[in-house]
Formats: sequence, structure tokens, C-alpha cells
Amino acid sequence: MTEITIGFSRRRGVAPISWIIQLCENTNFSHVYVQMKSATLDRSLIYHATSIGVYFLGKPVFESNNIVVEEHKLIISNEDKIKLLQWCVDNSGKPYGKLQIVGLGLIRLAKLFGLNIKNIFSNGEKAYVCTELVAAALRHVNIAQPEHLDLLDLTTTRNLVIAAVRKQNG
Repeated sequence: MTEITIGFSRRRGVAPISWIIQLCENTNFSHVYVQMKSATLDRSLIYHATSIGVYFLGKPVFESNNIVVEEHKLIISNEDKIKLLQWCVDNSGKPYGKLQIVGLGLIRLAKLFGLNIKNIFSNGEKAYVCTELVAAALRHVNIAQPEHLDLLDLTTTRNLVIAAVRKQNG
């Protein structure tokens, strides 16, 4: 068995996009990521989706640019960790879902008028936003089974992670 961490963070310094996300989400974080330790590399790897795409990053560089707000640890089998890492590598380099963010904003706006709409900019697995990427990773190793990845906001993703941790802890 091994451990992965799902973390929530926000940008350091002047970060208007991070501030807007925090304001809209009513949270003190604007980002979610998966952290895994590599025994082979003797490093902690951050896997996430940002405005430049989906990629791995070393923990020291990540923490120099971001404030970690909270982290949640999950236990997975060694086989599932390999499966997860393979999935992460296979999806690295995919673009960031910029239009999906616009779609999430439209969903939030529609809710103000009592309307439930789908994300009109959903594109499956062609591009990812951070919430969608983390939820897809958790789904890939059967930790969580969210239905509509393109509808996940940060609060829903956090609740999904907390429920998974509680389930593991009995």
C-alpha cells in the first residue's frame, strides 16, 4: 500500500485569476492537485492542470509559487499507484480547458436565475481543468466515481475527496 495526497492551494503574490476563483467559489483556495511520492526518483511529484496544460512538477517549485491550504491523504495499492501514474503520464501534455472554465462560469450564472444547464464547452478528455483532472484520476483508480467531471467546481471536488478519505478511515 502507498499514499497519494490531494491538495488544495492558491497562488502566491499578485494573482488576479486565483482571487477571482476564490471569490466565485467562496474558498481560500483556487486550485487542486494530486501529489505522489516517487521512490525511484526520491521526489514528491505534483500532477495538475494549469493555464499552460496538464503536467508534473516537483514539489519545491510548486510550493515556491503556491500556498498549500489543505491536503488529504488517501491510501491506494501499489498496483493502483502504477495504474494512476500510467494514466497521468498518458494525459500529460493535454491542454488546459479554458473554455470549460467559461462553461463553469455560465453554469454558476444560470443558477442565479434558478436554471440548471450543462457545460456547453465540455470536451470529454481532450482538455482538463484542475478539478476535472483530479476527479478523473480518482475515478481511474476507483477511489471516487463522480458522474459529470465537467460540472465539478472546487467545493464539490473537495467534498468528493473528503468523502473518499472518510470512507477509507471507516
